[in-house]
Amino acid sequence: PYGEPEGISNGTFVIAAGDDNSVWIGAESDGLFRVASDGEIDRWTTDEGLPAASVSALRHAADGTLWVGTFGGGLAHLSQTGDVLDVFDTESGLGSNQVISLYESDAGELWVGTAGGVNRIVDGRVIQSVTSDDGLPVNVVRHINADRQGKLWLSTESGLAVFDPERDQIVERLDAGSGLQSSVIVTTHIDDSGAVWVGSRVDGLARIDGAEQFVFTAQHGIGLRSIMGIAEDQTGGLWLVGRDGTMRVDKASLEAVAAGRAERVESRLLSEQDGLRTVRIPGGYQSPIAVLDNGEIWLASARGAARVNLDGLGSADIAQPLLIESVLIDGVSFGVEQVGSLPVDTKALEIHYSVPDLIAADRFRFRYRIRGQGQQWQDAGARRTAFFTDPRPGRNVFEVQVTNAGDPFGDEPHRIDSLDFTVTPRWYQRRVVQGGALFVGLIFAGFLYRRLIRGHKSRQITLEQTQEDRSAALQKALKKIDSATATDA
Repeated sequence: PYGEPEGISNGTFVIAAGDDNSVWIGAESDGLFRVASDGEIDRWTTDEGLPAASVSALRHAADGTLWVGTFGGGLAHLSQTGDVLDVFDTESGLGSNQVISLYESDAGELWVGTAGGVNRIVDGRVIQSVTSDDGLPVNVVRHINADRQGKLWLSTESGLAVFDPERDQIVERLDAGSGLQSSVIVTTHIDDSGAVWVGSRVDGLARIDGAEQFVFTAQHGIGLRSIMGIAEDQTGGLWLVGRDGTMRVDKASLEAVAAGRAERVESRLLSEQDGLRTVRIPGGYQSPIAVLDNGEIWLASARGAARVNLDGLGSADIAQPLLIESVLIDGVSFGVEQVGSLPVDTKALEIHYSVPDLIAADRFRFRYRIRGQGQQWQDAGARRTAFFTDPRPGRNVFEVQVTNAGDPFGDEPHRIDSLDFTVTPRWYQRRVVQGGALFVGLIFAGFLYRRLIRGHKSRQITLEQTQEDRSAALQKALKKIDSATATDA
């Protein structure tokens, strides 16, 4: 952790990788910090020429200089030695002095997202503005990215806008109505394959690959509703940071879920047990996460910055066994050893289980089922209680399993526990009664069947007699006709 005890402001907004594995950190009200690879810390404030003390966007340029966006003072350009070279504000042509996002193109053009639209700076001059009058959903642009064709992906709280600099126009707009998870978009990440990963302030993660869109939910293993920053590390992991915490997700498992080859992703949720002083990431600015050349991950948080070493991210070891602790029958608590037979009128059943591990308790995930009744596994997440209403009479075997967040469930003895109990059936649910009822029903069905057969045979005999009578009458009539024909003059 890097906060006030280490010489960094507690409230940090943004972070950016610098040269030689250094990192730049923008604070909410205390200016700009630089942490060198050897741990030495430098600081810039308004005394050193920054136009404002609130740093809201950072971009390390290809030439080694640094662009510093401030919230209220415009944009500053720092040299490699940290001298302020220039300042851009509304008088220079910026749409607003509240700078929120920055992006530098391969051609060295700087795109600046402000509270008043997007501006393009070339050779030290603001030469273009893109606002809602030009098709932006709203003027506040939270994040700017570019795909392999050079099109800019602009994140706003009213959806994504794709701007084509060559055509000088918005060529596409995406929001909840066009398949995205939400219209409140605050960040994107574009990987080497060209897929666009989209983070929403309120509705998690989505993936756009050409014409295909896929939205990840909690059922897929993405428990973060608020995603304020996305970055990719050097080991195939996608980092999702937001107001609910920080999660590392295996990108291959995300792609497998999106393609329908898997149901859940492999992930790792970071918490205070990993050394974070807080899981809360303010976000909403570019960007709260940075990946250094040496593989380290840096996060900006509400209590300073944090440096993450990937080698230290092991899974929580489930050393203690999973245990079923207690059972509530219609609100009355019983020990596990007291539960053998449940009363006939049981309406509500709660089964409490846990792993007696206080070091990494929040990383465990559970699922349960009633074996033998065709019930599928129910994903309980981190919840340690199973709920049932009107349990089925007879013998029941409750099973529960535990695993680390992101890992598959296993059948190791210490990762599974079970409870065998019987629900006393009502008189009409007893097998003797049901068997007797079945026997009586079969007898009645046989009697009814015989009655039906007899009735059918009786009707058949009557029909045959009727046909014989009609045939005899017809023969008699024909004889009369023959006789009359023979004697007719």
